[in-house]
Amino acid sequence: MASSIAVMLNWTLVFIVTKSFGMMNVTFGSDVTFWIFAVCMAIATTFTALKVPETKGKNACTIGVTVHSKTEILDEDGTIQQVKYYINDGIFGCFCDVAYGRDVGIPKILSQRQTSTEDSEIPENLLKCSIWGQSCDGIDKICNNLLLPNINLGDVLLFPNMGAYSIVLACNFNGFPIANVLHYADHETLKILNG
Repeated sequence: MASSIAVMLNWTLVFIVTKSFGMMNVTFGSDVTFWIFAVCMAIATTFTALKVPETKGKNACTIGVTVHSKTEILDEDGTIQQVKYYINDGIFGCFCDVAYGRDVGIPKILSQRQTSTEDSEIPENLLKCSIWGQSCDGIDKICNNLLLPNINLGDVLLFPNMGAYSIVLACNFNGFPIANVLHYADHETLKILNG
């Protein structure tokens, strides 16, 4: 909703500037016209700097996915060498910007046997693994060459700081539904939102 309002305001102001510039240029001359627009821009910049909260480095959108299957690649003595995890989303869904080179980082693991990511202890035996989307398309690889513990089916992987546009660009490729959105805000964020 906020991005829709911002886009509408932007194009409304573009229309006003386009319609008024010619008339102002004839009436006031080019010097005064440009100074009027410069003052408007200074006011807008000051307002933005003072009133719009900084979001850089803030966790705007966390994507949580479930591991629904995996393939374990074994060496000759039966030891797991590599694991391919398959999740219930992919590059045709919320991870669409991976196709454009975005690195999603290392996910946090929320096991069914724990209540939060803080409860987890990192095991010593990490496995080389990759994470794949649900579409069975060869390009639906979320990340590769990770070192993670052996994750169980049904465990949740959390990808923080994915950005607000991840869900906007999702599609129903191969008939998979677009992810549900659950809104969550911590106490600090609620204080900012409530003013």
